[in-house]
Amino acid sequence: MRQLAGRLQANGLIVYVDAVPLPGPSDLESTDLFALDPETGERVNLTNTPDIDEFDPTWSRDGSRIAFVSDRGQDEEKRQNYDVWLMNVDRPQQPVQVTTNGSHDDCPAWDPSGQTIYFR
Repeated sequence: MRQLAGRLQANGLIVYVDAVPLPGPSDLESTDLFALDPETGERVNLTNTPDIDEFDPTWSRDGSRIAFVSDRGQDEEKRQNYDVWLMNVDRPQQPVQVTTNGSHDDCPAWDPSGQTIYFR
């Protein structure tokens, strides 16, 4: 399962979703966000969360931030609820939760100014 986040950004990186195996003896997978430098082929796992899903990544216009959807912050019974999150590319370990609706927010998109994130 690979999902690209649109065009190449000013920072030269491509962000995409890829499946990663869950820890332990299981055939189950979760999804993480990865950054790929097409010039060097270097691939970096931005989220590295083995039992949490992240998907629907979208770059900010300036290529410094990624909005994405995740079930992080949910306990096991609520893992069907998804919220929009935001991360700075230079600090992917510190994402900020944008929505807390307790529903299924998805498809984040930036407005042209890069100041507002829309979602459904």
